[in-house]
Amino acid sequence: MSLQKKLQRERAAGVEQATIASWNLFERALAETPGIGPKRMAAILATATRLARMKVEESRRN
Repeated sequence: MSLQKKLQRERAAGVEQATIASWNLFERALAETPGIGPKRMAAILATATRLARMKVEESRRN
């Protein structure tokens, strides 16, 4: 495996770890925000998930 491929793999792993950490923080912030109930939280998370998937697909194309 070339050095370039190894670097790409490591970068992808780092991006994945950062994304998971960011998502966990985002969910926690929603849960702790007054006025956001279960239905609104579910709607926000669904939209965020959709946008995140679009971003992942976009990054895979590049």
